[in-house]
Amino acid sequence: MDLIKKPAAHVLIIILLGIVAYSGTFHVPFVFDDVGSILESPVIRNPGHFITNPGAYAGHPQRYLSRYVGYISFALNYRYCGLDVRCYHAVNLAIHITNALLIYLFLVMTFRTERLEGSSITGQAGWTALLASAVFVVHPVETQAVTYIVQRLASLATLFYLASLVLFIKARTANAQKGARRIETYGWYIASLVFALLAMKTKEISFTLPLVALLYEFFFFSGRARKRLIFLLPMLLMLLVIPLTEFLDPAGYAVSGTGGINSQADITGWDYLLTQPRVIVTYIRLLLLPVNQNIDYDHPVLHSLLDLRVMGSLVIILCVLLAALWMYRRAGKGHDPVYLFASFGILWFFVTLSVESSVIPIKDIMFEHRLYLPSIGICMTAACLCAMTKRRWFAVSVAVLLLALTCHRNTVWTSELSIWQDALRKSPGKARPHLSVGNAFAGLGQTDKAIAEDRAAINISPNYADAHYNLGLQYSRKGWVDKAIDEYRTALEINPDFAYAKDNLGRLLDNSVENLRHAIKSDPDNATAYYNLGHALVIKGDLDEAVRQLEAASRLKPEDPEIRNELGVAYASAGKLDRALKEFEEAVRLRPEGAGFRNNLDKAVKLRGKPTNLR
Repeated sequence: MDLIKKPAAHVLIIILLGIVAYSGTFHVPFVFDDVGSILESPVIRNPGHFITNPGAYAGHPQRYLSRYVGYISFALNYRYCGLDVRCYHAVNLAIHITNALLIYLFLVMTFRTERLEGSSITGQAGWTALLASAVFVVHPVETQAVTYIVQRLASLATLFYLASLVLFIKARTANAQKGARRIETYGWYIASLVFALLAMKTKEISFTLPLVALLYEFFFFSGRARKRLIFLLPMLLMLLVIPLTEFLDPAGYAVSGTGGINSQADITGWDYLLTQPRVIVTYIRLLLLPVNQNIDYDHPVLHSLLDLRVMGSLVIILCVLLAALWMYRRAGKGHDPVYLFASFGILWFFVTLSVESSVIPIKDIMFEHRLYLPSIGICMTAACLCAMTKRRWFAVSVAVLLLALTCHRNTVWTSELSIWQDALRKSPGKARPHLSVGNAFAGLGQTDKAIAEDRAAINISPNYADAHYNLGLQYSRKGWVDKAIDEYRTALEINPDFAYAKDNLGRLLDNSVENLRHAIKSDPDNATAYYNLGHALVIKGDLDEAVRQLEAASRLKPEDPEIRNELGVAYASAGKLDRALKEFEEAVRLRPEGAGFRNNLDKAVKLRGKPTNLR
C-alpha cells in the first residue's frame, strides 16, 4: 500500500488511465473541420508558409497569427507521418495525458503554498491531486478535445497554459523565499512568460491566463499588494498579446469575423450573452452528469432577459458563485483552508470559460471542447471536497464510471457516419447533421441516401449554400446535369464567393455546351437543343451567343412560351430591354397562367430603359 502513495505510482496510474480511455481511438478518421484544417490545408504541407507566405491562410479555418503554434504542430505531424491518422491521435493523447500530469503537479504545488498550510488534507495532497487528474483524464466530456483531431488547438493551448502557471508558481515561491537567488526567480518567470506566449499563439482561450495568475496570487500568497502587483506586471502585460494579434492579422479575420473568434452577423452580442447562461448550465450538467453528448448541439438563441430559461440559468450560476464566495469566506474565518482551493476551482471554471461564453458572438453557440480548460477547475473543486469528506471509495467508483462512459463515447467516433448519425438523433431539427450524414453516405457511394439528407438540410435551412452545393455534387454523380447546375447556381446566389461551386458549375456548363453543340450538328432542326444551349450560355454569361441560339430556337418553335421567355431573359441580360419586353409579352400571351413569365414582364415594365438581368 505504501507504494501506491508515491508520486511515481500516481504518474503511472494517470498515464495508464489515459491510454485505456483512448486506446480505441487511433483509427478514428478525419471528420468535420479536420477536412478543411488538415486534409485540404495547403499550409501544413509546406512549413515555409509559416514564414514566407501568410496569404496561404486566406480562406481556411486556421489563422496565420493567432493559432500559429497549433498549426505548426499539424505541419510537423504531416512532415513525419503524412496523413496517417494514428500519428495525429497519438500526439493528441500525449498532450491530454501531459495535461493531466500538469494538473497533478499544479495541485501538489498549491498545497505547499502559505495559505494552505494547516489544511485538513495537506497530508493527502498527493491523493487529492491524483483524484483531480484521474477525473480529468477519463472524463467523457474531454473526448471532443482529444478524439476530434483539430481540437488539439484547445488541448495544446491548455498544456502551455498549465505549464505557464506551474512555472509562475515556481517563480513566485522562489521570490518569497529569503535568500533566494534572483536569477532563479527570473529564470522561472521568463519560462512562464514564454509558455504563456505559446498558449496565446495556439488558441484565444489563453487570454484569461494572466487573470488566473492574478487570482492565484491573491488566493494563495500574501504580502503587500503593491509589491505583488509589480511582480505580476509582466504577466498582466501578456493580456495585450491576443488583442494586438487580432489587430495585426494580415488576413483581416479580426474584422471579418471568419477566423478564430468566428463572430457572425446573424446573432448579436446581446443575444449571444443572453444565450450563454443556459449554455453554461448545460456545461455544468455535462460535467456532473455526462450523458447525451453531441458533436453538434441544436441550442436555441435566446433574446430576452425575462425568458424563464435565461432567468433560471442565471439563478443557478449565481448560486454556484455564492457557494464559491461562501467557501472563500469560510476559509478566511479560520475554517479549513482547503475551502480556499475549492472556491478557486469554481472561479477558474467561470474565468476560463469567459472568452467563449460572453458577449463576443461565435458561429456555434456551444461545443464540448470549449469545456476542456474550464473543466480543470471543477475537477480541482470536486477532488478537494471529496478529500475533505474522506470518501475515497466513492471517488474511485466515480472515476471508474467515467472511464467506462469515455470508452463508450469514443465508440461513437469510429466513423464519420456513426458520429454524425449520433448527432442527427440528438439534433434532428438542425441542418448541419443532415448535411454531414449526407457527406458520409456520399463517401460510401450511397448517393440516393446522400441526396435525401441534403434535401432534408435544405428543407430546414433553404439558404444553406453548402447543402445546395452538396446536392449539386450528388446530382452530377447521378448524371442529372440540369439539376446539378441549378443547385450550384443557387449556392452561388447565396454565397457568391463559393469557389468550389464556381469551379463545378463552370465544368458542367463547359461539358453541357459542347454536348449541345454536338446535338445541334447531328439534328439542326432540334429546337430543344438550341433552347438548352442558349440557356447554358446565359448561365455562363456568353449573352451574344445565347441570343443567337435562342433566336434560332424561336424560329423553329415560335409558339413555345418557354423559348420566348428565355429569349427575353437573354435580351434583358444583354441590355436590350425593348426586345425583352416583346418576348415576355409573347410568352404571357401564349401561357397566361405562367406566373414566372408574368413576373418577368412586370420587372421589365418597371425597369424600361435600364439594362437588367431579370434572373
